[in-house]
Amino acid sequence: MEQLRQRSSEHYVSPFCFAVYEAAHGKTDSAFEFLEAALAERDPYLTPMDSEPYFEGFRSDPRYRDFLGKVNLV
Repeated sequence: MEQLRQRSSEHYVSPFCFAVYEAAHGKTDSAFEFLEAALAERDPYLTPMDSEPYFEGFRSDPRYRDFLGKVNLV
């Protein structure tokens, strides 16, 4: 994560990348915060997110279904 943060100070890094990292490490709340930031930026990486394996554990979280609705993926 530190390398990703460092890189983002020099180059653009999508909030979705941070969300994937946080999701992979079981940090659900933080991942949702980054997903919301990605949505605010209209990040195109959100489009295939429902097939992203890192979010498999999120599928039972009501926030996940709500978020998919915001992205028009349900």
